[in-house]
Amino acid sequence: MQPQDIQPSSLCAESNLLCSDYPCHYLSYALPKQMITGIASLKSSVFFFCLVCQSKQMLNSLQLAQRLGYTSHQNDDESLYQLRQHIYQPDYNFSIQSERLGLAFWHNLPFSEQRNYMFVYQCRLVNKDGKPILYTHKSTVLHNNSQGIVCCVMIESSPLIHYNDDEGTLLRFMLHIGTKKCYSIEANNSKKAFNLLSPHMIKVLALVAQGYNTQQIADKLYLSINTIKTHKRNILRSTNSNNMTQALLFAQLLNLLP
Repeated sequence: MQPQDIQPSSLCAESNLLCSDYPCHYLSYALPKQMITGIASLKSSVFFFCLVCQSKQMLNSLQLAQRLGYTSHQNDDESLYQLRQHIYQPDYNFSIQSERLGLAFWHNLPFSEQRNYMFVYQCRLVNKDGKPILYTHKSTVLHNNSQGIVCCVMIESSPLIHYNDDEGTLLRFMLHIGTKKCYSIEANNSKKAFNLLSPHMIKVLALVAQGYNTQQIADKLYLSINTIKTHKRNILRSTNSNNMTQALLFAQLLNLLP
């Protein structure tokens, strides 16, 4: 099945979203470019800003194409449509649908609450060798207009698994930045709250981050080794990870650990 030929502007057009009162010169909302470049180089992430109403990517501090190994001639005001050429074909429709569902969730929130929620979703991007790399994208609202329409978002895209062609379940949800509660964005399951990681799973993962092995974690938490192994399996499943290092990176990306 070929990906649907969806132009980025359809995201706003289908929702009848108009942001005419939002200025095209967004830089007053942007972090200094040098700061973003520094953060991204440390986290192996790609940061960019998006004017939702114009589907324009702004201030792309480190080119995603270059991170994937391509020679990029794109500039800082490239469109999101150009980035989508790198999406792994089986994930293309999932990615487009995720953007629509995330935007719809934000617009169903009270104006004052929109900036408290982070939109998280995954898709695989293809590098120059043709290998799919699992990326996690997290978006936060930078500016909304007087009608509560989201106009500008900051997106951080981070590679968590360097090669993954499995047909596993890709994650997408809203995360409340303060409470760390996750919310479903599925059309038939809207705003259902859940914990991505249980309290026990967070304790286990925090100890993994400190360098403890399975036996030491079991001793420290007064639990059996089998129980710790079960928690680890559940952590891998919940974070869509192949190993505990990837699960730890994912949890740190979303600030889920104490």
